[in-house]
Amino acid sequence: MLNLSKKDKQMLAIGLTLAVIFVIVGVFIFAYSMETLDRQAEELGVQDSSTYQAPFPDYAILGFENEVGNILLGILSTLSIFGVTLGVAILLKKKRGSK
Repeated sequence: MLNLSKKDKQMLAIGLTLAVIFVIVGVFIFAYSMETLDRQAEELGVQDSSTYQAPFPDYAILGFENEVGNILLGILSTLSIFGVTLGVAILLKKKRGSK
């Protein structure tokens, strides 16, 4: 595992806390503008056609269409990215230490 100083651990905690706050604030600020391209296309009378079947059409996951669901998905995504990044850092440190 990474040997982090107390200051580094505090910085990680502050960074993750800020990321979660940005997710929460972002959901409420940008939730109203999620469909602007669709609205503009409707106003212009443009029809869409899919080139392939998307796994999550319209970026919606069943059961997560409301703000609470979006916040949970955002936090889960943020923590997942942090976990993967931390894992890569640990692997790189081990690789560098073995030379």
